[in-house]
Amino acid sequence: MKKLITILFAGLLTLSLSAQTDQGVFMLSGNTGLDFLSVGLNDIEPGDMGDDEDTHSEMEFELFGGYFLTDGLVGGLAISYESEKNKTDYAASSGGGSSEDTETQMLITPTIRYYIAESGVWLQAGYGFGSIKLEGKSGSTSYEIETKISNITIAAGYAIWLADAVSLNPYLKYNMATLTEEDGAYNSSGTLTDYVEKWGGISLGFSLAVHLE
Repeated sequence: MKKLITILFAGLLTLSLSAQTDQGVFMLSGNTGLDFLSVGLNDIEPGDMGDDEDTHSEMEFELFGGYFLTDGLVGGLAISYESEKNKTDYAASSGGGSSEDTETQMLITPTIRYYIAESGVWLQAGYGFGSIKLEGKSGSTSYEIETKISNITIAAGYAIWLADAVSLNPYLKYNMATLTEEDGAYNSSGTLTDYVEKWGGISLGFSLAVHLE
């Protein structure tokens, strides 16, 4: 009898969790981060510079909303936003004054994710586009630079079900990004041209997802 109850309970649990990735289910997932750092430069040897104070703050969040097109396959849109601010107050011994800059990034990424049966493992791919804006001021001089960004992401994760419709998702993600600044550089002949920068990297993170029927 105990064995029969255990089998029935396991079957009902699998059915419940499987239903969260069935066609017609909505999914909302997100993660966020907030960081603040204040650092004072007390001394430099040799030299008489010191007492410069650097302040750094950073905020970021990513929100993904999707709809299960078929069982296990969800299509949706991810929106990510990052803001980073740096400020330096210079000591009187180094001339005084201050400088500050703010960098903001907004990225919109159409995304697909596929859950492999009831294993909890999922694979994800997306293509994002957006911009990075850098605004700053040093003394009486101000500047503003805007850069276009496109990003291809490939990720793999695992859904740890905390409740029937809530899961914690650790994931590993690979990013391939291209940054383009119009008329941001000169070529070998001295002609103004676009500045293009390409990079790739791996990140590890966690997200919380809610599945709604």
